[in-house]
Amino acid sequence: SNSHADLIPSECKPPKKPKERKVKHPAWLASFPGSGASLVYRLVEGMTGYYTGDDMDSKGMLGKHAAVAVKTHYPTHSPKQVMQNSEASKDIKRAILLIRNPLHAIPSVFRFIYVKSNNIQSEPDLRPPVKNWIYWRNENFTEQLNHWLKHTEYWMGRYGGPDMSPTDHKDFLLLPYEHLTRVDVGAVEVGNLAEFFVASGDSGVKKHLIEPDQYCCLWDRIVR
Repeated sequence: SNSHADLIPSECKPPKKPKERKVKHPAWLASFPGSGASLVYRLVEGMTGYYTGDDMDSKGMLGKHAAVAVKTHYPTHSPKQVMQNSEASKDIKRAILLIRNPLHAIPSVFRFIYVKSNNIQSEPDLRPPVKNWIYWRNENFTEQLNHWLKHTEYWMGRYGGPDMSPTDHKDFLLLPYEHLTRVDVGAVEVGNLAEFFVASGDSGVKKHLIEPDQYCCLWDRIVR
């Protein structure tokens, strides 16, 4: 779909549609596969009214400077040229790191592989056979755990920095999946995400953000 509006039921007020689609200060939305990136990009589009893109620029949003956040699994599951050769990507100085416990993220990676390799159509509740999981886990778990560690260290090192306070949302936001999906603190994480976009100093994005009284509604409809 070309619109964020269909992601939000009518009882939630959608953000004002931006007339100017240019984004001055986009951010990476970095995550290890299986960590809930699709959930977060729906939240981002639902709270800002702007598009999200991906590191392969499959929708052409990066080149047009029209993406407010750019999904990536770099450096473990995205090609190197994405960061090294893309002119647009060199302009991105901010990042959200969506982090999920690898004990849950890695089985989610396997589920994706199983569904794709068996040409199964969208079945959100599908659970692969336990014997398939055990075989794959025994062959791949250590390697995947090392990938998870490398991914986390890369983004924490590149944007987090050793002196950064967890509450400093200016150019880096650590977004724990386990917090985002919890009923008691999920809307707080939506608020942290909104503050991160406000802190970019991009007046266009700030102007179109949903109001704080809509955070719970947005969380309830997209995450729950």
